[in-house]
Amino acid sequence: MCSKAYYLLGDPSLQPYLLAKAYAWRGMLLPKSFIQELAASRTLSEFIDAIKATAYSQEAQQITPPYSALKVEHALRRRLVKIHHTLMTLSRKNNVLSALYARYTARNFKTIIRALHAGIKGEELNMLIDPYAEELIGTRDVIARVMGSEGIEEALSMIRRYMADET
Repeated sequence: MCSKAYYLLGDPSLQPYLLAKAYAWRGMLLPKSFIQELAASRTLSEFIDAIKATAYSQEAQQITPPYSALKVEHALRRRLVKIHHTLMTLSRKNNVLSALYARYTARNFKTIIRALHAGIKGEELNMLIDPYAEELIGTRDVIARVMGSEGIEEALSMIRRYMADET
């Protein structure tokens, strides 16, 4: 594990805090037996109640009834986004962490394109997208503009401009 940590986080002797945080977060992963218990949950309420007894309780508290799988997914992904953002800000100019974080924006772009192709717009599209990752890095307006586009070509054009600005 040490060589992987060295590659991802830089020189551990220069970044002891970052390395300690990464190992602490790794230690908070749910054990396989508990994940199997979660998978055996009969209802989303039961699933959320079980999550509330873990390190993910803060995220589970934010899920409001009526429960849906999408709400649970967004809440748990927000925790992961926050962890990745913290690692990325502590280890500046780390291409691996930046690429890992860019997946969240790419996922939102992909969801928007698919929704536009299916004719989904407005409030229904807002429910599918969680712009938390973009909020943390200050690019939420890009997602909002792409969501407001009239068609796929316009959305793709905006994404291309955003990607050109990023490089």
